[in-house]
Amino acid sequence: CVLVCGGGVQCRAAVADAFLRVERALVAGNASGLERDFRGCGQLNGSQDAATMVGNMADIIMGTVQYNRETSATIAGLCHTMLNNSLGSTYQRLQVLNQQHMERVGLRCVDNSYQNSLTRLRSSAFRPYGVGLRQWYYQTCTEFGYYQTCEDPSCPFSRRLTLRSQLDVCREVFGIKPESAGSAVGFTNDYYGADRPKFTRILFVNGNIDPWHALSVTTNQSSSELAIVING
Repeated sequence: CVLVCGGGVQCRAAVADAFLRVERALVAGNASGLERDFRGCGQLNGSQDAATMVGNMADIIMGTVQYNRETSATIAGLCHTMLNNSLGSTYQRLQVLNQQHMERVGLRCVDNSYQNSLTRLRSSAFRPYGVGLRQWYYQTCTEFGYYQTCEDPSCPFSRRLTLRSQLDVCREVFGIKPESAGSAVGFTNDYYGADRPKFTRILFVNGNIDPWHALSVTTNQSSSELAIVING
């Protein structure tokens, strides 16, 4: 990805260091400083708001990687900011990245309220923003279990991004028990064939920059089930 998209291990290390500094601020009880530095809309009230805040920060980076060049955000641009020593510490560079994102999507502040996020997911009213978010989250609870977590020590983001916290949303919003997600995913895999669907005349096209290619079929299954992994 270094040559193709402008990323690399140094960029990843800078991101990890920035999130470590954010975590240290949370542990030290400096929530008000984080609210100010990262343009929060209100106070952080408890661990769930803190997890929402670091989740919003991580979403900027995860979204940039997933949709590289589809919007004005690019991996190369992200890494240019995170490796720019003239901007100050990695914490300060993350601040700049957050500000760039806010300007890009037209935010005056970032809503880090966990309860507000639940309210938005509970609403079935039609709005011209956040299209499909409620429906998609329901599918993650009942079919796919696609959650972006950070519990592994090698993850560059916050350990507050846990599987349990995201499954709890299934219960809070839809009344779906978190423990039912595993069997739901098992049913989906059985129904569609998981990574061995056993159909014919299929070409699976993947790009190795897209993080979701890990969930695709990336090797040939038969002479009529072929897979391509594009370096890019």
